[in-house]
Formats: sequence, C-alpha cells, structure tokens
Amino acid sequence: MKTKINTQRYKMNLTNAQILTPNPTTAQLQIPKGTLAADNNTETRTLSENERKLQSITEKLAQGKPLWVGQDGQIIEDANASGINTNAITPIPPGKLAVQQWYEKDPQLYQDEIAAMKLKFPNFQLTKLGGGDDRLAWHGTLHIGLLGSAWKIMAVYDNDHPKKVMGTSVKTFLIDPSIDFVAEKIGQHPPHVLSSEDGYYLCIFRSEDVRADTRVTSAAQCLATAAKWILGIELVMLGKLSLDKFGGHI
Repeated sequence: MKTKINTQRYKMNLTNAQILTPNPTTAQLQIPKGTLAADNNTETRTLSENERKLQSITEKLAQGKPLWVGQDGQIIEDANASGINTNAITPIPPGKLAVQQWYEKDPQLYQDEIAAMKLKFPNFQLTKLGGGDDRLAWHGTLHIGLLGSAWKIMAVYDNDHPKKVMGTSVKTFLIDPSIDFVAEKIGQHPPHVLSSEDGYYLCIFRSEDVRADTRVTSAAQCLATAAKWILGIELVMLGKLSLDKFGGHI
C-alpha cells in the first residue's frame, strides 16, 4: 500500500502557545525604501522566461524528445548550448513519460463501459484518480443487506484495460470498511485478496475467466462479483459459511 504522509506530525500545536503582542512604540519595523520592491518589468520578464522553460521541458518530456541531466541534477534542454561540457552531462533515456490510457485509444469501449454502469450500477460515479494519475475509477456503495451495513467500493481501471490478468484489469478496492477491518473480524487475512502498490484489491476473477476481446470483462461485471465476495464475507461473519468453503470458491 502506498505510504501516505502523516500530516499531523507537521501541524504545530498552538493550544498552549503564547501570543506575544509587541509594544507599538518599540516594535515598529523599518523597511528601507526600494530594497524589497522589484522592477515590475524585470519580474514579469523573469517569470515569463521561467514559464517558457517549464513548458518547453514538460513538452519535451511528454513527447520523448532529448533532454540531459547535469552533475547537480539540473535539466538541460540543449547539449550544444554555450558553456555546456558535454562530457559532464548524461542523456535522459528516451521514451514518453505519459501513458496513453485505454479510454483514449478506444473511445467506443469507454462509452460501452459508461453505458453498462449506468444500467447496472447507476449510483456509482466515474472519476479520474488525479494527482498525475490519469486512471479512471468508479466509486459508490453496495448494500448487501445481511448485516445492514454499507460497503464503499472503488473499481479502478488499469492503464491498459482490457487485459487478461489475474483479478482483471479493473481492480476492486474496499474503501469502508477496509480489508484490515474484515481481517480483524474474521481473524485472518480474507481469501481472494491480493496486494498491489495501490493497496489490497479483490481477486475475484482468474486470468482465464477474463475477457479481453469483443466481450470485455467490464467494471459492471467486476462490481457484481465484488457483491458476491461481500455476500460471502457477511455470511462468514454471521457464522453461516465457513472460511474453508469461502476460500475454496467464489
């Protein structure tokens, strides 16, 4: 599971902090005239140059064009520029950084996925993960009914969906309650769960069961099978199904 930054450790505890009010007769700050202020034209020109450089580097990186890295880690766009020691710079390996997503390559499949979800699970919402991650994901809630609890689910498409892989190229994650909560309740790591860099996901299909041709294993199918997994877990929690039977088949 990806490590999340613990923001609490960076928050200052101000509960017992003492606020100091300076004496207005002795605490006046004298700012030398003209020292802090910059010429507006110079500042604007510098900002524009930085923006142009940033845009240029971004485009070259995304398009797989040549870039070099200097000894201190600085990015160099032109190895032949004046003052550059070509023996002291290293070319960045070629190749596009950006990954073309399946929905860009196959718009019809994208529309088919949306249509299936609107029909089967209309309460689920489609989102992009964001933060530089362009994968698509459906998130929503399943109400199985046995325990009277709601299960928040997220189904995340792999970049190269559809693909015949264990668990399918649409990975289903439990958000709330979590896999850790389930493990605590049943006394062990639950069956049919695998680990990825994104966290634990339900391994609800074998690779040989996955369709990657004209009949694709869709997010709707994955959520239906996720509902079956949750049903099995709730039966285990209620003592109506043994873990051995649940682990042997889903």
